[in-house]
Amino acid sequence: MVDAHELDPEKDNVTIACDIISLDRSKAVFVFDGSMKADDAAYPTGLFYTLTVDLSKGAIEGLSDYADPYTMAGYIISEDCIITKAADENAAKEYFASLEVKELWETLKNCDFNSQTSDAFPQAFSYEIQGVIYIAVPVPHALGDYVIVEFHPETK
Repeated sequence: MVDAHELDPEKDNVTIACDIISLDRSKAVFVFDGSMKADDAAYPTGLFYTLTVDLSKGAIEGLSDYADPYTMAGYIISEDCIITKAADENAAKEYFASLEVKELWETLKNCDFNSQTSDAFPQAFSYEIQGVIYIAVPVPHALGDYVIVEFHPETK
């Protein structure tokens, strides 16, 4: 993370808390929530990462393991999108409505640490708990840096 955000460990400040939000014999889901503030920055930047480990396979899972990124992109820009966490829900919905599906799809297809198509640090992160899919989607700093949306497949 230090390399991905070009942080100076001597001057910059990063605070991250890790929660294990699900743990059973087959899967562990970790959520990392916090902020970083570069020495010369006026305000901190919000951080949110996830890591899902399939314990039976010893492999990292991501969005493409439980949903289609293109379908999720369409859902996020739709009026049906449920926002779980946002600094300003209405502003986030307006921002999402301004995006093209393909633009958001590019971000979501490289979602999570298991992405095989990108060597870059992922911009979006996801996890699935009891069938509900949660996705942390990047937004402009003025909107809080990220928004968490939830998707209930059984209602679609």
